[in-house]
This record gives sequence, structure tokens and C-alpha cells, in this order.
Amino acid sequence: MSFLLPGTASRALASASASSSRSFSTSIVTLKKSNRARGAARKSPRNQALFAALSSRITPRQGGIAAAAASAGAKSGKKASNNLEPAEGETLLTLEQACEQLQAHGAASRPLNAFEVHIVTSVSSHQTNALRGRIAYPRDPRTKQERLLIFAEEGSEAAEAVKEIIQNEAASSSSSSSQSEPAIIVGGSELISQVLNNRVTGFTKVLCTNTLLSEVSKGLARSLGPKGLMPNPRRGTVVPSDDRKSIVDAIRESKGAMDWRSDKVGVIRGAVGRLNFDKEDVKKNVTTLLDAIVQKVPTLGSQQAAQGAGQAKEYTARDKRSPGELKKAANIIKQVHLSSTQGPGIKLDLRDVLA
Repeated sequence: MSFLLPGTASRALASASASSSRSFSTSIVTLKKSNRARGAARKSPRNQALFAALSSRITPRQGGIAAAAASAGAKSGKKASNNLEPAEGETLLTLEQACEQLQAHGAASRPLNAFEVHIVTSVSSHQTNALRGRIAYPRDPRTKQERLLIFAEEGSEAAEAVKEIIQNEAASSSSSSSQSEPAIIVGGSELISQVLNNRVTGFTKVLCTNTLLSEVSKGLARSLGPKGLMPNPRRGTVVPSDDRKSIVDAIRESKGAMDWRSDKVGVIRGAVGRLNFDKEDVKKNVTTLLDAIVQKVPTLGSQQAAQGAGQAKEYTARDKRSPGELKKAANIIKQVHLSSTQGPGIKLDLRDVLA
């Protein structure tokens, strides 16, 4: 049996502690590397394309093609600008050709089925939550109109302007079939209890004057917030109570504009038309959405993006992009697929849709 002096014992204990600390820190470093490697695998172009295919209505075959193309580009080390060139053996269609195929597939039997676009972007996963916006399509692809709930105090300029709009809409629709539900519901603070008691339902968007915002927030934040309906000044859904023009503009934008947003892997999807639309109408709608995304991505995280969050992007005719501008756009938009509600998915030629 051996005995250690107190000083020796303390040195031995310190040495053992240092050894275990080094071992523990080594395991931590190894664990961090392992997590980092797993994260890199999850964010690989091939896996992102597979996630996009699985979480959308893109057909499995099309998803496999998209994943293979992304994987080939990643292995070759080519940059995203080479998305403009088709992969070996791949056939890309123009938007007009894709529309013709989808319309031939189901326009006769299902003319109101939607043209749906699936856009794969290069935005990283920690920025996808901010990739959203609002656009006013040249031709509205919706089959049902928005139903607005407006909080405005009785006698205010905003309330009077809303009542005039309701009267004008009622007069214009009196000759045609009457609607079972009004397109606009307007009232003051008394509407708060009616919404809580489910006596007022079916609204799709909510507007509010600045003088009633505190009451609405206190009474309905838990009800409207989770649904994304809570009025917000940055989104243009809170207007001055003494300004008629502001409420009129907000109503027109709310009824005509549509919100778009990215999912967790940077894929944006939505309806851009109906099978009975002209190809030119579909093209304008797709161009409007793509231009909005290309303009939005460089501003992510900036004050400019926050200030323009509630403004609707409208279609504006523009000149064709130069080769340099086309490459920049292709660095943002990696793939575009067009499909119909019950039809196949078709991968589009970026040189056509981004030109």
C-alpha cells in the first residue's frame, strides 16, 4: 500500500481533473463536428430539392429529376448561375409550352383547376421566415373573393368611406345574383365581443383604424394572432381614422393583393391562374411573382424589407434582363415548376421565365 502526502495528493487530483477535462473537451469538439457535418448534409442541394419535392405537389418523378440535377451541380462544384443550362439529357419547357400541355390535360373537364407554381430559391434556412411579401396579380387567380372585417369608430372619416364602398358594391351587384354574405363587415369596438362569441365569422382579412388598435389588440390578439389576421401597421392593415384615402387604398389592396411566403426550405408555392386563363395572363402573373422574389431576397434582414412588408408589388412591364442580370436572378431562383391541380409537374426553362 502506498501513501501520498497532501501536496502530492492535490497534484495527482489536479492532474486527473485536467486529464478528464481534456477528454471531455475532446468529446465536445467531436460532437460539434458531428453536428456540423449533419447540418451540412441536411442543407445539401440534393436534400433540399428532395424536401421541396416531398412537401409540395410536384410529382415524385419530377422531384427525382430536380434532386438529381441539384446533386449533379453540387458534385461538379458549379455555381447556381448554371441553373440556366439544362442538365445532360434533361428537357426544359418554356412557360407557354407548359401551359399548353397542362391545358390539354384538363382544361376541358376542369377549367377552374389552378395553375400552381413551385419556386425553389437559394435562400438559407435561417432567412426563409423573412422571405414573404404581397403582390397584386394582373389577373386574380382566386375563385372566391376576400371577406373583410373592418374596425372603425362610428362617425369617423374611415367609417363613412367604408359605408360608401359597401353601398356602391351593393348597387353594382343588385342586377346580378345577390350574395349570401357581405364582402365587407364594418363596425366599432362592439364587433370585438361578436368575434369572440363567433357571431361574426368567415372573414379572411382584418383592417383597423389607429384609434381602435389598442382595444382590438387587447381583446382579439389571442384569437386573430395565430391565424395571421391581427392588424399590423407594417403590413398596411392599420390606417388613420381621419383619412378616407388610406382606408380606400387599404380595402382595394386587401381585396386585390395576395400574400406569398417561403416554407422552411426556401420553396414558394401558390396559384398563379386557372386552366381557362389565356397563356399571356398566366405569364404576367408568374413574372409578377418571380420579380417580387428577385427584388425581395437582396433586402432580407434590412430596414428596407421591414418598411415595405405591407406594400403590394404590382405587375410592371420591363425590358428583358441583360445576361448579367439574368445570372443574378438565377442565383436566387434555382428552379421553377408549373403544375395544375390534378396534372403533372413540369420544370420550366429559367432562360425563358426569368428573361
